[in-house]
Amino acid sequence: MKFLDIEIDEKIFKMLVIASMILIFLYVIFTLISFSMVKPYSIEKNTIIYTENFKTEISLIHQGNLRLEIIGWAYKEGQSIETFESCFVLRNKDSGKMHIMKTQMKEVKELELIDSLYNCSIGGMHAQSFLLGLKKGEYDICILYKNDSESSLIETGEEIKI
Repeated sequence: MKFLDIEIDEKIFKMLVIASMILIFLYVIFTLISFSMVKPYSIEKNTIIYTENFKTEISLIHQGNLRLEIIGWAYKEGQSIETFESCFVLRNKDSGKMHIMKTQMKEVKELELIDSLYNCSIGGMHAQSFLLGLKKGEYDICILYKNDSESSLIETGEEIKI
């Protein structure tokens, strides 16, 4: 019980609390940054590379010094989208190395009734990533279409220069 009876100096206590808060803040910042960075990607065995039977559009590409934002959509002709799992992939034109961007689903009202039969409204995508770790060069913007258990890498025809 003698340990619990020790008096704590107020100045040391305040310094420990402030140091702990700074460490927690830095940990959260580094964790959030790591989730927002592009990550290396390699094609899985069952992934098909083509653009046939798919419709895509990139509606916004905003590139800053450290950040890239891409908004667009993709769907496969002749079928509705039931589950969303697509994302953007940046492919270096020189080396062929690919980097995947964390992508969120964005609802697109214009895709609600394709050919008056198919609902592809959840085919919209929005991605924001930091460009740290990407080598300078030209990159093709591709879409990794994994909706409804598909696995296709679609070339959009769009490119960016970093």
